[in-house]
Amino acid sequence: MKDDKAIGWWRQLRNLYERGVRPWTARVVFLVVLAIIVVHILDLFRTPNLEQTLIFSIFFLLMILLEESFSSGKEQEEVGEKLDRASDRLAGLSRQVESAGGISSYSEPSEFMTKWAALRDAFPSITMVGELPIDYCDEVSQICDMDKRDPQGMREKEILIYRSLSIKSQEEVVGLIHLASGARPGLLRIFHMYGFEWGSWVLGINQAGGQTEVLLNYSNRRGGALAGLHLSGAAAQSFARAVNPNVKEAGLPGVSYQPIELASREQVDFIVNEKVDYQKKITEMVRDGVPVEGSDKICAAMTALLHDTQKFLHITHLCADEGSITRMQEEAFQGWIAANVSAVQRGVTIRRIFIVPDGLTNHPYLQQVREAMRLKNIDVLTCRLDGGLRARLLEDFSIYDGKHLVYMDKGRSTWSGAGKEPLARCTETREKIDEFGSIFSSLERLSVR
Repeated sequence: MKDDKAIGWWRQLRNLYERGVRPWTARVVFLVVLAIIVVHILDLFRTPNLEQTLIFSIFFLLMILLEESFSSGKEQEEVGEKLDRASDRLAGLSRQVESAGGISSYSEPSEFMTKWAALRDAFPSITMVGELPIDYCDEVSQICDMDKRDPQGMREKEILIYRSLSIKSQEEVVGLIHLASGARPGLLRIFHMYGFEWGSWVLGINQAGGQTEVLLNYSNRRGGALAGLHLSGAAAQSFARAVNPNVKEAGLPGVSYQPIELASREQVDFIVNEKVDYQKKITEMVRDGVPVEGSDKICAAMTALLHDTQKFLHITHLCADEGSITRMQEEAFQGWIAANVSAVQRGVTIRRIFIVPDGLTNHPYLQQVREAMRLKNIDVLTCRLDGGLRARLLEDFSIYDGKHLVYMDKGRSTWSGAGKEPLARCTETREKIDEFGSIFSSLERLSVR
């Protein structure tokens, strides 16, 4: 193996010498010998201007060397130009191959608009899906005008538009509904698709001619960029089969919900408002935690978290009124207290703070609960609600190993059962856990056993 490597290195050095060093070595040696001969001849004839002649000869020889260098550079430039021309031809061939295979690309708005106009005018059945880089109302208005001018020639025309309604698209979709109401029945149908995940595309089908074309768009005009593929022939037919063009009958694979046909502004406004409310709930959940409503569900959620707790549970109970105390007798609370006892038995440290008004400190059932918990090795403390306790400390919550937090929503935090059911939030957000951990430490300093 070492001999093979040595032979390989020797061959590389020899090739380098043959291609780069040897030609220049021969030239330099020739020029040096020629200079020596010239000097010798001039010396034989005792030329009086030997120095000037020698300088001129050397300058002449240097010019020859430079000329050789520039000639080599020109040859390299010519080779580079030939390579560029070959690259252009290869790109052209690639485009021809793409076109022959039914796939070509576009990357400029003008290219898309040209392809869209050709598809719009050539195909009787057009399906438009998602946010395409066009003015929908303007394009559909042109189609409606053509239908009115040439009803016989446009009798097979059918436009299906599928979009996901939003505040941005709301007025545009209302405009499309208005156009549909004044157009020939069956010419234009608009659908709302919720949870659509297929991007945007235009599908043109000519059943009679057996032709199909697709403009598969990567990005929309609001994204500031445009790129896509133009499919035709077998490629377009494969795409059409994959996405199932008969959306109105069978739906699209990958769509979470079936499309809803739109026929009025009231429908559009209702859907958009529902989506806005949904988005608010999602934002609220991320910011505040997952909502859990009702004492039974809250106790069940706390119990489930406690089952996975290994080290500690810090918990408060805000006894704002007598109902908040007596409710601990209910079955859901008793199950939660039993889970506390089980957790202590397997080594979890539990520290519980009751926040109680002066008038309820000696409530019989509260005293009974505290004593029962102490007997089960739960560390029980009491913090007076009166006496200027700051509002930020009036929190009812539980922290599990510093990883999970359940806290009562202050707007509906009463356990008394009066009015609406209590509402809690579950979160794993580090900022929230740290915030309530600080509150627990403050309450602990103000509490007594």
